[in-house]
Amino acid sequence: MSLSDGSVRASIQLSDAFVFGMTPTVTGTVSGGVFVLEPDRQSYRRIADGSPLVSTDHFVLVRRCASPVDCSNFWVDRSSGRQVDRFVPPFETI
Repeated sequence: MSLSDGSVRASIQLSDAFVFGMTPTVTGTVSGGVFVLEPDRQSYRRIADGSPLVSTDHFVLVRRCASPVDCSNFWVDRSSGRQVDRFVPPFETI
């Protein structure tokens, strides 16, 4: 999110911090966005609100919380950004 005008970015540039081939293909932000690396490997595209938990070649398991004790987990298709109806493994909360 831009602090100057409040706009939400659909993509972010690849950070110079990712070097030596260690660029993640799926990442999240502190503010709660899930991003996938674009095919050109120069930027990330936002696919969901929330935090990534697990990633496969085609899907990302995302956790979205309305409050610290009210969270839901769901799968998102990496290419389309659409929520997918798939089995969600049970998670224990600490």
